[in-house]
Amino acid sequence: MASVPTWQPSVTVQQAPSVRVSAPMGDMGAPVFAGIDKLEAAGKKYQADSDAYAVVNASNAMTMDMLNYFNGENGLFAKKGADAMGASQQAQQFFTDSVQKYSSTLQNDAQRRMFEAHMKPNAYNYLRDAATHERNEISSFQNQQYNSGISLGVQGAALNYKDPNSLQGFLDSNERLLQTQAKAQGWSPDTVTLHRINNNTNAVKNAYLSAIDNNDYSSAKNLLDKFGPMIDPVTKNKLSENIRQHQQKNDDFLAADSIVKQATRSDGSIDMAIAQNLLNKMYGPGSGTSIGGNAIIQEGSKQIGKPYLLGADGVSSTDCGLFTQQVLQNATGFDIGTRTADGQYLALQKQGKVFNDASGLQKGDLVFWDVPSNHSHWSPSDDPSAVNSDSEAYKGITHVGLYAGDGKVLQAGSNGVDYMDINTYPVVGYGKTGGDDNQSAAFDAGRYKQVEGIVHASIADNMRIKAQQDRDYRQQLSQQIDGAGSLSDAMDVINSAELPLQTKNALIGAAKSKFKALATGDPDKKHYAYYERNGLYRDLNVTAEQQAMIEEGRDPTPAQSTKFSNAWYRINRYNAFVNGGGYGGSESGGDSGDTDVAKNRYQEILQDLWNSKTPEERKQKVRDNMNELNSLEQQLGVDANNDVSYIMANGETPPQAQEEVSPDDYNYSQGGD
Repeated sequence: MASVPTWQPSVTVQQAPSVRVSAPMGDMGAPVFAGIDKLEAAGKKYQADSDAYAVVNASNAMTMDMLNYFNGENGLFAKKGADAMGASQQAQQFFTDSVQKYSSTLQNDAQRRMFEAHMKPNAYNYLRDAATHERNEISSFQNQQYNSGISLGVQGAALNYKDPNSLQGFLDSNERLLQTQAKAQGWSPDTVTLHRINNNTNAVKNAYLSAIDNNDYSSAKNLLDKFGPMIDPVTKNKLSENIRQHQQKNDDFLAADSIVKQATRSDGSIDMAIAQNLLNKMYGPGSGTSIGGNAIIQEGSKQIGKPYLLGADGVSSTDCGLFTQQVLQNATGFDIGTRTADGQYLALQKQGKVFNDASGLQKGDLVFWDVPSNHSHWSPSDDPSAVNSDSEAYKGITHVGLYAGDGKVLQAGSNGVDYMDINTYPVVGYGKTGGDDNQSAAFDAGRYKQVEGIVHASIADNMRIKAQQDRDYRQQLSQQIDGAGSLSDAMDVINSAELPLQTKNALIGAAKSKFKALATGDPDKKHYAYYERNGLYRDLNVTAEQQAMIEEGRDPTPAQSTKFSNAWYRINRYNAFVNGGGYGGSESGGDSGDTDVAKNRYQEILQDLWNSKTPEERKQKVRDNMNELNSLEQQLGVDANNDVSYIMANGETPPQAQEEVSPDDYNYSQGGD
């Protein structure tokens, strides 16, 4: 930028020539000094204007640089996240460099002072905004990193819902992230606590939902038992209620399935009366009657001190499942039906008597545990078939005892029969076998209706499946009956079928009518219908035998040539009859003179082929007579796939018949039909 020239007066007061004044000037001197003052004022004004002009030019130029540097497309304020780190220092350096740059273009200190004073407010504002931008972007970046890390921890917890130790590791990792973020953001202790609860709640909730999605209610409950104190109480209560509902729904489906299976007859039909009786027994009024909790504990206490032995007979020693089974049987007459812990759980689950809310525990109820140290022998499984397995345990249940009240359970453990704290091992669930003496549980009409709906829906599904199976079976049976070659064969198929007697009698009557009509019908139709069922497949096998001999280069014996010729003769006569409308048309099917000539010529060519001495000679004859053969086949309605010309030209075996027919049924002579 061009420098602004500084104005200098050409003549100063000191340079003016001296004048001798001999007498007071009086009024005459005033105008002279006034003019001099005006000249000085004008000079100062010019200088001030020149300075102002230079400062404005420098200020404008620097302002444009500032706009580009801070607000441009790639300016400092466009930097995001980690890229904004150091923005405040960079802005400070920019102003230092810019002020120095544009100050150097000014002519005097006055201009430079004016310039710096003019730019200082703008510089302050931009530096303040740069510091704010840097702080906000770094905070946003840190939040993104923090949230991303926490999110990964939550995902990891969901994937490891079966492993509490791994899940705890993800919670610990999230805690370290929280502490780092709290220090960077300057969070208060209360804010840190809120974030911790929120992080733990999200992680445990997602792990819980993964367990529920996989119908692993045992793991879901274990999660709440272990991590419940670390999460939001409201969420914990909701999840506890949720698992109770899910568990109950699952139990209801298992119970409904058990009812339907017990009510299913051997033929697949459903005995509705049995189904309704079972439903009423398990869920109807009176189904929840207590069997006496005090009596159960009193009976069990008789065995306190009895040694533990897995698989014991219960006389001198016992194990957990046998202990509970015998006590319930002796105290109340209730036989749970199995001595294994997971088997007892499944038995009660099928009856809808398994629950997860500890507040519903009463004396004499069963308590089921998952003992972690037993996993090496019995791995947890959600498959009910794992019951009584040598390597798996249903729901991981490997121990069972009788609730005695006050958080104590009477059980047969490694130290023999004794009381044990209920929280010694992770609890999987509870079984309703006890309660207050002479007290009945209230009838749950809503649950009864729900299970009844499941039972009816399951029965409807089973009936639809059975109906479709019956339709498919009868369709196959119908095809077998239609394909029978005689009334005797048809009756054999019908009598061996799994059908009601009334249905069998109706089918036999229909078969008799069919074969009676066939026997009294058109002779040609009868003839070819019988051949179709009893002779066609054998003639096709003969042609296959002939093809094999041709491919192997073997010459047929005279007897074989006759057999091959006769087979082809019958096949072609049959094809001509079928393709000529013999079954469906009203005409008698008699041959015209032209047809007889064509048949004779066709047989003449075929006979000539059979008389060939070598396969090469036969194939050459086929090629020589191909056009005529094709014409005759078309005229006679012969199926080329069954014709020797097709076989020899294409090298393919004719299609074989699917049905097996006894040779005794084949009563065609080899001399013709």
